[in-house]
Amino acid sequence: MDFTYGKDELVRKGLNEDQIAAITDFSSDLLVLSTAGSGKTRVITEKIAYALGVLRYSPDSILAITFTNKAVDEMRNRVRTLCGERFDLSNLTISTFHSFGLSIIKSYLGKEYEDYEKKDENERFSIIQRLFDVEKKEAKNIGSLIEMAKNNEIFPSDRDDVEAMAAEGNCPDFPRYYSQYEDEFRAHKYFDYEDMIIKADNILEENPKLRAYYNNRYKLILVDEYQDTNKIQDSFLKNVKGPDCQLVVVGDDDQGIYGFRGARVENIRSYHENGDVRTINLGCNYRSTKAILNLATAIIEKSTDRISKRIFTKNEEGEKPLVFNAYDRDDEIRKIIEIIEEDPDMDTAILARKNSIINNFIYPLLHRNLPLDIQDGGLSLLKGDVVKKAFYILLLMDEPLNGEAFVGCLPSEDDLSDDDVEAICLTDYSDYIDAIEKALRGGLLSGRGRVWASRFLEFYKRAENLKDERVSTAFENAIIHLILGEDGFSKKKKSSDKIREFLQLKNTCFVRSGSTLLHDFLAVFKRSKKDETDNKDEEAVNTIKLLTIHKAKGLEFDRVFVVGVNDDVIPSAKAERLDEEEEERRLFYVALTRAKKRLYVSYCDQDNKGNDCVPSRFLWDVNPALYNGTVEGADDFIPFIPADDIILTNKVAEPAPEKPHPKDVFKCGDVVITPKGYKAAITHIDDRLHLRILDKGINIYYDIGRAVKELTFYKKEEE
Repeated sequence: MDFTYGKDELVRKGLNEDQIAAITDFSSDLLVLSTAGSGKTRVITEKIAYALGVLRYSPDSILAITFTNKAVDEMRNRVRTLCGERFDLSNLTISTFHSFGLSIIKSYLGKEYEDYEKKDENERFSIIQRLFDVEKKEAKNIGSLIEMAKNNEIFPSDRDDVEAMAAEGNCPDFPRYYSQYEDEFRAHKYFDYEDMIIKADNILEENPKLRAYYNNRYKLILVDEYQDTNKIQDSFLKNVKGPDCQLVVVGDDDQGIYGFRGARVENIRSYHENGDVRTINLGCNYRSTKAILNLATAIIEKSTDRISKRIFTKNEEGEKPLVFNAYDRDDEIRKIIEIIEEDPDMDTAILARKNSIINNFIYPLLHRNLPLDIQDGGLSLLKGDVVKKAFYILLLMDEPLNGEAFVGCLPSEDDLSDDDVEAICLTDYSDYIDAIEKALRGGLLSGRGRVWASRFLEFYKRAENLKDERVSTAFENAIIHLILGEDGFSKKKKSSDKIREFLQLKNTCFVRSGSTLLHDFLAVFKRSKKDETDNKDEEAVNTIKLLTIHKAKGLEFDRVFVVGVNDDVIPSAKAERLDEEEEERRLFYVALTRAKKRLYVSYCDQDNKGNDCVPSRFLWDVNPALYNGTVEGADDFIPFIPADDIILTNKVAEPAPEKPHPKDVFKCGDVVITPKGYKAAITHIDDRLHLRILDKGINIYYDIGRAVKELTFYKKEEE
């Protein structure tokens, strides 16, 4: 790389003026607004290369922070490609927030660090279950509240805030749980992911010399996805940054979708208030066609609170997005499969707000023999221990010499010791089942080992004989006995139900030429395992990716289906506050902007229980000229009057019904009943109806069209 280049060289490399400005401006702190598909990672890595090669910054004076290890690896690889072998990049810090915090803790504690023990999310839940004797679901709720509290710098001593969280999180004992949890972690020198930032921040606060070291060390700090930072991360950054350091924050408030984890989109929206800050808008989208971007922009511009920015693309116009309804979920799936089969080789993703919707697509797609890659939805079935065991048992049936499958089938040390496992593996065997049989017959196993091996072989062989049957309760029962024992059907019904759900997938696969049902089924899940490396010998196939919208952030696909776009799904029925609904709008925007060439948005008229549904409110008042298809029933909610310069039909349109003013229907002080049965008082009326839910103290709002349709006046005699 020639590091003598200036603006002309960057232009030659295909960078636009805004990108070049972000790369070459070192005069002040920068807020780089990176709209969807605007090339933010390239800007970050080019700026690092520019600082190293043109401004001669030392590698150890640069810090780049992002949120995932995958993003870290991508940045490192890009910087290496840009810089070649010219620099020793071993001291260049590209890290996640948590890893960087941990490095500070390690350097401060020295050898004492060896006495501390990190606890991941699952270990945290286990500790909570043990401490408070609660079910796993309750442990997860308590753990999520603790995570949220720490990310917002709320600690057990902040009694009012903790009690407010207890009320909002429907966990009255949360103050006690939180306090005991922290006592437990201090007593055993444990720390969780949040502690990696909190402890590092406290170390810098309490040690001026160490803080001065970092303040003087870094001359350039770049933070990716700044809209996803929380309160403690923002505080941490300010302690690391010195007066002579340029801080470049890169992100997009329109893509802030992690508020439920404690992320504060306000961090990026208020960043310009930090002093001498220049804002650069990377408004050019290099990903999507104009037609796709026009619809996505129309959705996000309805947001009540966002940074105003220009969003545009120089890409072709492309096909208009198709918005269509289906009678129910089965009809929606059928219509989508028909579209996919018209062009089955196109890079495709199916995105949904909820995992449960994604899971509905697995059976039919497998049934049609379409190339499926279960990134999230189906893979979630493999997260539980009992289902993982079922997977490995099936894998061993298909591949009897697969060592990973054999290890995955093994029970805990209470049933099979390390000596037993070694005895099995040291026999002269043709496959692992043969090894277990020989170890058992040869008297090589302990008493516990003999009991396990006898039982395992009995039910394994019973299941193995039934493995290729399309429907077999006997097969399911044999697998459940293998994993849960004789009491699996009664005492562990929930676990047996999960195993059955997983095994039912097997029965949806067609037999391909030269393969069995089982082999066909396992191939899907083996492709989807996150730790599996790509097989370069296999022919490249554009598989259909199934993802929740949250998991799709940062990805892009030629063709995207956003499915289940119904009200109370997106926005979620749980999004009762205005800020929660706005985050749901941003989530929908993220989904739409994953598409490069074709975009489909679908919703259902009925849910799986036969209840009537309506399309998402985010579609109600969108200009119908921006998409093909219809939003059925949208006129019942908010009438749309097209602009004069848009010709929708050659017929004379009838006048749109006049929209009533809220004050003609409601008045301040009225008490109404929401569709969910909450009593709410009207607190304010402008072009919307502002309400306060009486028994929760939560403020919400209704557009007038929705209010007239859904709200009823409360009458005292109802009690």
